[in-house]
Amino acid sequence: MTAMTLIFTLFVCLVAPLRAQSTPPSIAVGVDPRVELLSIIFRLGGHDEYFRPDAQSPYAEA
Repeated sequence: MTAMTLIFTLFVCLVAPLRAQSTPPSIAVGVDPRVELLSIIFRLGGHDEYFRPDAQSPYAEA
């Protein structure tokens, strides 16, 4: 009986990852408008991290 339990456990451990890979997880990707609003407020407020001379941003030249 223990050999049968061992074989069943081994089978479940080998098949479980295959079943998990068949359905990829769905992740909702998006921009949080609250973060965008705070970024705009801090930029208009004149914080240093938005006006560094070594900034690699398209807004750095504006």
